[in-house]
Amino acid sequence: MFRIAPFTFNPFQENTWVVHNDRQAILVDPGCADAEEERELEHFLAQNALEPVRLVLTHAHADHVMGCAWAGRRYGLRPELHRDALPYLEGAPRSAAMFGVHCEPSPPPQGFLAEGDLVELDGDVLRVLFVPGHAEGHIALYCEAQGFV
Repeated sequence: MFRIAPFTFNPFQENTWVVHNDRQAILVDPGCADAEEERELEHFLAQNALEPVRLVLTHAHADHVMGCAWAGRRYGLRPELHRDALPYLEGAPRSAAMFGVHCEPSPPPQGFLAEGDLVELDGDVLRVLFVPGHAEGHIALYCEAQGFV
């Protein structure tokens, strides 16, 4: 069964989510922008003995990807996102700079997610929904078994 831990990070007050079971975690939209925010997320994972195994981006606006470089260094994770969001992931450092905020370049994607794909964690399943509108390549994650998006 999934549990969800919310975090609010960076000057844009972006929502980062840790979707997890008893052992493993999916980092969703890691927006941590500084060492203090990185430590907060790292502390939660360590305190709950969670191993981050996937990094999923719902979209690639700079505020949602600021922690991708850190997650890559710390946990060896690379982002999974919709293909249409890739130019925004690659351009995130420039976008953030326009707002006077630093964003390290993200590691290259692990893979691309599309409508109907499944994101699994020990038998628990999230289905990818393609929900463009707010951003190019915007996706949502739907858990039918537990009734949440």
